[in-house]
Amino acid sequence: MLTSDDFLEEANAAAAILAETVSPRSTRYIKAHLLDALCDVLTRSIDHATQGIHKALMWPDLVEGISAFREKRLPAFPDAGF
Repeated sequence: MLTSDDFLEEANAAAAILAETVSPRSTRYIKAHLLDALCDVLTRSIDHATQGIHKALMWPDLVEGISAFREKRLPAFPDAGF
């Protein structure tokens, strides 16, 4: 069982890992999809997620993520237009 101090420390550590290893574009897309899905029916939400997966396969983030994994390095994702 984690104490509240331990929980905050673990949460911050997990957030740091995500910030270093996950594409900001993908994070933004996932967050938007989750928020939209709260107000949508399941079938439309699934369709929207499927379309998003197909779009994501075209993003340069995919190539960088795979390259970084194979080269055992942290990814350097391209600017996602923030």
